[in-house]
Amino acid sequence: MQAGLLKDIIEFEKRELITNEFNEQVIEYHKCLTTKAQVIYSSGARSVENDEIVFNYSTIFNIRYYHNINETMRIKFNNQYYRIVSIQPFKQYQYKKIITELINE
Repeated sequence: MQAGLLKDIIEFEKRELITNEFNEQVIEYHKCLTTKAQVIYSSGARSVENDEIVFNYSTIFNIRYYHNINETMRIKFNNQYYRIVSIQPFKQYQYKKIITELINE
């Protein structure tokens, strides 16, 4: 992977299960990693689900191989959050391809 392709800054947030004062288990995300990535917009569409317009966008992030990430994390890019669908390591080229989808909030 060429270093000049890594132009955009992304943040990884780690998922943590926390028990609050009412003994409820709540999922919270905390920032754990900031790195540069190559961002590729692969597909996008709008659909109507339950009388609500939903934006289905799929984005691919290419990052360096040595970052320790997993599928339970989420990515913040341009003030939007992306759910990790799959991680494909390419050891011979020293990068990981992360396929994501936009989280509709």
